[in-house]
Amino acid sequence: FTLDAVLPLPISYNPQTAADELNLPVVLIEEFVEDFIEQAHQDKDHLLASYYQKDMDNIHELGHKLKGAASNLRINELADILEEIQYCTEHDKLEPLFIKYWGHFLSLEDYMKQLKTA
Repeated sequence: FTLDAVLPLPISYNPQTAADELNLPVVLIEEFVEDFIEQAHQDKDHLLASYYQKDMDNIHELGHKLKGAASNLRINELADILEEIQYCTEHDKLEPLFIKYWGHFLSLEDYMKQLKTA
């Protein structure tokens, strides 16, 4: 099981919405999202290692940490799926959740890359 072949899933994210809700400059939100993307890449390997070791505690901890960041940045699709990962108690249900999470994540990453080049 790997996330390398996961295809992007649509995501409806707008940093401006988060900026308005949080009363912060949109450029700051975009920086935070970039940090989140970097962190998620680092945590991906930890998530998969924990999956193989059946370390549910660590999976829940990583899910919680990433969900908090996604939620704070108003990345709702990611926050929702990460919450499912955080509270998932059955190891055999994790794989489709990881795939869904990574699919939405890839769309977020693509979107942020397009913003930079726009």
